Parts: sequence; C-alpha cells; structure tokens
Amino acid sequence: MSTSISKGLLEDKLNLQSSQVNRASAIYPIFDLSKTDLIISFQNYWEWKKGISVTYILRIRSNKGKLILETKKRKPSQINNISINELLKKKNVNHKLIFEGTAEIEIFSLENLSFPYPAILGIYKSSNGMISMVHAAGRSLDKIFDQEKEFSETNFYVSNNERYKPFIHIFNGSEGSLR
Repeated sequence: MSTSISKGLLEDKLNLQSSQVNRASAIYPIFDLSKTDLIISFQNYWEWKKGISVTYILRIRSNKGKLILETKKRKPSQINNISINELLKKKNVNHKLIFEGTAEIEIFSLENLSFPYPAILGIYKSSNGMISMVHAAGRSLDKIFDQEKEFSETNFYVSNNERYKPFIHIFNGSEGSLR
C-alpha cells in the first residue's frame, strides 16, 4: 500500500496542474436542521472560465453515514443555491432523520477540471436569521508566478444594505499584500 506525501504547495500544485482531473468534491457538516439550514451555493464558473460542461450529484447522509438522499446527475444553473431543508421537504424526507450528518457534492466532467476542490460555499442560516459561511476551495497566488496582475473578477457577491454591513478578509501569507 503506497501513501502520497505532500511535497509542498507549489510542487503539489504543479503536479496537479499536469494531471487530468474529472471529479471535484466538497463536504459540509449538517447540524440540527430544525434550527439551521445549510445552503450549498456555487456559480457555474467551469463554463464561464473555461467553457467546460459539468454535472453534479448531491448526497445527504446521516451522522452514521447512512445515505438519506441522492440527487440524479444534473447540469448546474449559472447560479446555484440549494437549501438542504427545501430539498428534503421537496423529496418528502423528514429532516429529523438527520439531526447531524453531511452534505456531499460531486462535480463531474469529461474535460479536465484542473482542480479537485470546487469553489463552493456552504451557507449556514439559523432560524433567527444569523448567517455563517465556509468556502471549499484551494487557490494560491504563488511567488513562482509573481507578477503584476489586474483581476477582473471577485468570485463573490456582496450586498450592502441598512441591516448588513459586509466585510472581506483576504488571507495572503505572511506579507499580506497582493502587490
């Protein structure tokens, strides 16, 4: 049995970029769905950025790993927001079956996706309106490619109104600058 050991972010990324990737996936924990909904949110950036056609499958499992629900393979819309509570209700599945569990999403393509980790948000929305998000992705601006660049996209949407004052925090290594 062989195990793969990381040789560092740069070398791993270069090895990954020279490989064929036809599947990307992300997993999110599910908490008490009577108090907190999980919304899986993503844009069809595969099509936007590279003209790649993808499909996806979403699976819901109990905390014991039992498969509760599996969607058929489907083509994503340009913007996708999948409420786990609404999906379970639509499929007549009692959310009490999964007090805790996981939501797993897999992206498939016949073309090279380049990265096995898709940029997908898990948005946790409590019954009292509080929101928390986690982003499943792996991206870097490596020193080996260090050069001045203009970015024409943000990969996120920010809405500002009287109730919400958004903020953005960029983690960018020990130097903390994009140049």
